[in-house]
Amino acid sequence: MIFLDALLRFGGLGLLVAIAVASWRYRKDWPSAPYLILACVSVSALFLGYSPPELRPPEPLFTLVRFLDIPHLVFVWLFALSLYERDFTLRAWHVIVGFLYAGPIFWPRLAALDLVADQPDWLPVYGGISSIALIGHLVWVTLGGRGDDLVESRRSSRTYFVVLLFVVTILAAASELLPRDGPIDHRTAKVLAILPALAFGASWMLRFDLPKTPPDNAAAAERALSARDRALLPKLRQHVFEKEAFRDPTITIVSLAAVLGVSQHRLRGLVNDGLGYTNFSTFINRARIEAVCEAMEQDDTADLPILTLAIDAGFKSLSSFNKAFKAVHGMTPSSYRRMLSENSGRARNPSAISTNPQDARMAGI
Repeated sequence: MIFLDALLRFGGLGLLVAIAVASWRYRKDWPSAPYLILACVSVSALFLGYSPPELRPPEPLFTLVRFLDIPHLVFVWLFALSLYERDFTLRAWHVIVGFLYAGPIFWPRLAALDLVADQPDWLPVYGGISSIALIGHLVWVTLGGRGDDLVESRRSSRTYFVVLLFVVTILAAASELLPRDGPIDHRTAKVLAILPALAFGASWMLRFDLPKTPPDNAAAAERALSARDRALLPKLRQHVFEKEAFRDPTITIVSLAAVLGVSQHRLRGLVNDGLGYTNFSTFINRARIEAVCEAMEQDDTADLPILTLAIDAGFKSLSSFNKAFKAVHGMTPSSYRRMLSENSGRARNPSAISTNPQDARMAGI
């Protein structure tokens, strides 16, 4: 049994090293790479620390890995958020949630070193609830953004990720229920439960490549399209922008594809490859924001609340509008309106406008 455990455990460690090395190559250009590397380090520590006595590393390495493995689920959570959540940035609340999750695990580790008293009876229950909450949020973010995702490979991976997460979670939980004197050591069973995820991750990283950088202008992007999609692009522009379909707060990729008489798959590819957007909501919100900016420049809208302009453009709430507006223009809508008022009669301040490649695309729409 020790031979089997060693084979599985060190095989898993090899896969983790392979994933971490592959991720390291993209650390400068792929925002998710640091979180994936940290997850690999923490899960490796779990493999080393949660092992039968015959395979345990010597002290003080054993103590070190037992602390390094504590945040492994937090790093997996952050990796998934960075991969699947639109406009993800690490915020203070992510760090706070991480500490709230890790707290119950730190306690028994410190107690083993006689640094604190034995953990209270309620702490394991709290730890279980926090783990379920973290996994639940991860699943909600991963599946919740699937319909909005325009990158087909990432969109399909969302389902695989959630299925794999459920399988690993159930098998890992079941391993803890195995009798301690049974034919299979519960620590070996836990390693076996995690291996499918590692095999999938290693296979994914072997085929992984950074998302292709779209052309910087509308003409170049259009030339890269197929003849069939070049014919569809004017229809898309006419319906969304000239007919102002973006003002419909219920518009989705599904409804838009139905109006244009094309498949969702084809339309996703067109908006992604032809216009450079990775999320449908970003594409539609960009048009809405430009409409609000144009409305702000009109004299007869000077007394209208910003919320009225946002709702008229298709936004469902002021908070979603503020977030989308700031992502594009780097300032709040009220600051932008104040800038227009101060520069009344002059051209819009170029420094206040975002100049990412999508701006050039919008100029061609």
